[in-house]
Amino acid sequence: MPINLTVTAKTSSGQAVSLPMPMRLKLDRSVDRPADILTLFFPFDTPADNLSRLSLRGDIYFEGLVDETRLMQTSSGNFLRIICRSLAALLTDNHAYPTTLDNPTPDSIIQMYCPFMGFLGFKYDTYTPLTTFTTIHGTSVWKAVEAYCMQAFGCQQRVTNDGYLTAKPYASQTVHTFGSGAHPLYSLERIIDRTAPISAISVRDAEGDYSLAVLNNDAPADIRRQRYVIPASPWVNDRARLATRIIRQSMRDYKTAELTCDVFSGVELGDKVQLAGDTDQTDWRIGRILISADENGAIMRLRLVNGEFLKL
Repeated sequence: MPINLTVTAKTSSGQAVSLPMPMRLKLDRSVDRPADILTLFFPFDTPADNLSRLSLRGDIYFEGLVDETRLMQTSSGNFLRIICRSLAALLTDNHAYPTTLDNPTPDSIIQMYCPFMGFLGFKYDTYTPLTTFTTIHGTSVWKAVEAYCMQAFGCQQRVTNDGYLTAKPYASQTVHTFGSGAHPLYSLERIIDRTAPISAISVRDAEGDYSLAVLNNDAPADIRRQRYVIPASPWVNDRARLATRIIRQSMRDYKTAELTCDVFSGVELGDKVQLAGDTDQTDWRIGRILISADENGAIMRLRLVNGEFLKL
């Protein structure tokens, strides 16, 4: 299907640049990765000097940073390729200032680690006060904020499409129904990956002993995949939660589904999906959105995960 799309960019000096409709594009969003990845192909002569920011509006929404522009001369033609990541890349690409904060609040964490990054604000609900919070040398801003959020909110942070940092878990009430007069399906696959579940985790303590063992009661009894984990500094005093988090993430990949459909707006990670006529009681949630478009049209591929394991 054809898509409605407007592409704009800014140079490093802030000058706005209008770009033509790309020849093809691929947008990849996932709950397993902080930043979205956008790849676009344009005609070879498209102006691309010093591009630093890029935006998509219309059927596809994207706001992010230009990582790479590449002029490509190949046997199949000449192209300009632009690779971008969403604003969460600012958190993964920068190191956090090594320090210890006393009685940190969510706002003080953002003021310390994320100043001048362009986020519109920090959305959160109630939190557990911490007496101190320490960040060691070499920790990325993403990992530092993640460590704070896991202790204060019990969930990982994410960056919303509209430019906010949030520590609210995926709890979307939006429901997308496919099949039987709703959104048409081009394909539907159900996957059971027996290599995904971790059956047990042992976590090392300060004395060097693997004194904490956590079993995965949701894994099939005949699957044995043991892991021994040395916790990073933020998890040294929260080893049980670390083990549970790793186990839940492994179960997220155990039973999944993938569907392809037309591109339509309003689809977000964490949204609920219902399949018409489906007798499976799984709380299907969108864990990955992959959009591909070219001169022949556009297609969207959604990876569905069990909502029970969406929160880590």
